[in-house]
Amino acid sequence: MRFALATLALLAVAAGSAGGATAPTLVGRVVLVSMEPHCGKAGCGAVARKLELRFRAPNRAVRVVRTDAKGAFRIALPDGTYTVSTPLTEDSPEAKLTPSRVVVRAGALARQTFMYRPGR
Repeated sequence: MRFALATLALLAVAAGSAGGATAPTLVGRVVLVSMEPHCGKAGCGAVARKLELRFRAPNRAVRVVRTDAKGAFRIALPDGTYTVSTPLTEDSPEAKLTPSRVVVRAGALARQTFMYRPGR
């Protein structure tokens, strides 16, 4: 009987810690915004295809994802606040990515649309 109770307690602890190990996922798309709007049936702005997004958390390594042909991305990130950039926004003061920060919460699927202005 004690063995059965100990086994059940051990399984409960393992199940609880496994739930915390699941990385949240951030999904969304990146819209390219230029000085002249590109308006069509889907709205204004073209999608940013094959754009590298960099997610940086304090004291953590940078996680990288590239948008697909439709400007969409999907990345698994631990919970936290991330500064988001592209290679061009890191090198050019004219290039902008909005928003430049995202918050990912444990156990939640976060959705974010980024507006990308590459500059001149």
